[in-house]
Amino acid sequence: MGFVVKYLQRSGRLGTRFIYRRRVPKSLSSVLNKLEFKIPLGFSEADAIKVLSQTFLCLVRHAADCLQHKGSATMH
Repeated sequence: MGFVVKYLQRSGRLGTRFIYRRRVPKSLSSVLNKLEFKIPLGFSEADAIKVLSQTFLCLVRHAADCLQHKGSATMH
């Protein structure tokens, strides 16, 4: 049984590696100076799930911190 992730790809020799690859929206590409994100996820589905979940949690925490700092700055 596998899993489906929209931007997940197999790469490397014989498709042995998993990567998360996504184009950056045009409105952000000039700010970020990138055209795409590529995150290596490992060699197995279990590794890929683990890295994706850790990355997602980091992004959520970062967004929450940004919102919290923005909210506290406007309240003072």
